Amino acid sequence: MKKLISVALLAFMLTGCGEPKIDGSSDQALRESVQKVREALPEDKRTEFDDAIKVIAFQVSMKEMMQAGANSNTADVANKLKSSLSGKTGEEVIGEAEQIRANIKQRLNNNG
Repeated sequence: MKKLISVALLAFMLTGCGEPKIDGSSDQALRESVQKVREALPEDKRTEFDDAIKVIAFQVSMKEMMQAGANSNTADVANKLKSSLSGKTGEEVIGEAEQIRANIKQRLNNNG
């Protein structure tokens, strides 16, 4: 029984030691958490992470503009971006951007 409790406690403690995640609960939390996530990445991944954030932001804003048209609201775009990034690790952000790029490339190849 003691071993089971010890293992459970160890597992619980390790759960909190994972990679930092982006907090999209507010603008300030987003900025601070993006910086923490970026700093936790190996130096050679940081530029890739920065580019990934831009790709996701561009995709979110384009989708919003296409759906809302002239009524597109900057606050709505910002909220959707926060929602899109919230809870993701640096690697997850990079992976999502890679998927977006692959989808764009596939659409271009199918239409061209």
